[in-house]
Amino acid sequence: MTREETIGILSILKASYPNFYKELTKKDAETTINLYAEMFSNTETSLVATAIKELIQRQNYPPTIADIKNKIYELTNPDELNSSDLWEIYKKTIQKGYYGNISEFEELPDSIKTYLGNNPGRINEIGMMESNTLNTVEKGIFMRQIEAIKDRVKSQKMMLPETRKYLNNFLSGDSGIQFLN
Repeated sequence: MTREETIGILSILKASYPNFYKELTKKDAETTINLYAEMFSNTETSLVATAIKELIQRQNYPPTIADIKNKIYELTNPDELNSSDLWEIYKKTIQKGYYGNISEFEELPDSIKTYLGNNPGRINEIGMMESNTLNTVEKGIFMRQIEAIKDRVKSQKMMLPETRKYLNNFLSGDSGIQFLN
């Protein structure tokens, strides 16, 4: 999003929340424009505008950059599965995997593969658990950890490209860790 496009986006906010912006100084306006231009430099203007318009419909106060970024994430990831859906997929995979078909591993959502440590062999290991243990202990562990995994993936996807590049360079040693691109 260019500086001119940013000014257009901010004018939508100003028109929607006139009382909030009425005493904004020129210096504050410049700072706001520069910050928004930087924060949304790699985002399509139409996507930012759509996110803001969605937020305007529901909020009595102007959305923060975080609100807008979260709404953009929602708009660009509409099919993201909730934890219960992921549990059902995981449970079915465990039940099938115990009988030998590990090829389904590649078709699993990334969050489940991450939970399994990207190790298809874990499917058979977990499949050997008693049904009661799977449905109580393992489910509790899964539900807690899958939320953390989903939050981490969301954070990485929402990360500024400069930050992601910096962290990838920092971690590119022998750590073997790489953020999503």
